[in-house]
Amino acid sequence: MLILPDDAPVGQSIRQYLALDDNVFELKLTPIVRTAFRCSGSPAEVGAITGAATSTSRRSGFPPATTELRAVVLDAPRPARCTVVGPPRDVNAKAPTPEWMKRRLGA
Repeated sequence: MLILPDDAPVGQSIRQYLALDDNVFELKLTPIVRTAFRCSGSPAEVGAITGAATSTSRRSGFPPATTELRAVVLDAPRPARCTVVGPPRDVNAKAPTPEWMKRRLGA
């Protein structure tokens, strides 16, 4: 049961009111299809299914946000081409989760 606030508009679609009109894609990737695991693989698959345009531009390098260095060990026999590693910064684990994020995660 969902109890709406008193100021909820009468007659409006509940999907629109709760911002539930997102498109959600569930991808079941076959491990044999190696390209699906690349950074561009999944977007290309979704673009092929939906007919949406996808960007094939490649970004090479991002400016570092910190000069701190840490050792990273990748146990994969062949690391991914787009591995990004960085320590989390300024994270407040006790901060309340915003409503928009709760809705997106719930969807």
